[in-house]
Amino acid sequence: MQKEMQASFPNLSLQGDSALHPNLPLEGGGTEGVKTKSLNNFCRHNRKNKTPAEQKLWSILRANKLGVHFRQQHQIGQYLVDFVCLKKKLIIECDGGQHNEKADAKKTHFLENEGYVVLRFWNNEVLANVEGCAVKILEFLHPLQTSPLKGEDKLKGAIKIRMDYS
Repeated sequence: MQKEMQASFPNLSLQGDSALHPNLPLEGGGTEGVKTKSLNNFCRHNRKNKTPAEQKLWSILRANKLGVHFRQQHQIGQYLVDFVCLKKKLIIECDGGQHNEKADAKKTHFLENEGYVVLRFWNNEVLANVEGCAVKILEFLHPLQTSPLKGEDKLKGAIKIRMDYS
C-alpha cells in the first residue's frame, strides 16, 4: 500500500513510520508530517478521483443547491474532510468499509472541538438513498424549512424531495 501511494505521489513526504491509508495521506485523515505542496496535490487528486458515493453526494452539495456553499476535500487543522460548509460549520463525511473507527472518532473529536458538526454517511447509504441523506443535511442547514408545510421549495436551487408519510 505504501509503495502504491509513493508511486502515485512521489513528492509525498512523511515524517516517522506513519502507515498510509488508501484514500488519505495518513490514517484517520491526519496530515501531520505532509508537506503543503504534496498535500495540495493530494487534495486535488482526491477531488478529481471521487468515490461513486462522493460523486453522488457532491452532485447535491455543489453550486449552492442546498442554499449554502460547500467545499470538497478541505483541510481543517491536521485533517482533510470530504465536504464542509464553512459558514454553517458543517462537515459531511462519506465512509466506506476502509474507515478506522478509532481514527474517525479522534478526527470527529478534534473537529467538534473546533466548533464543527460532523455528519457521517456510509457509502452504501448515499448510493441507495441520496435523497434521504439530503433531507438529513437540510434538517441541519435549514431546520425550519424542511417541512413540506413550511415551503421547502423556497430554498434557492434546492433539490426537490418527496416525503412519504404513510
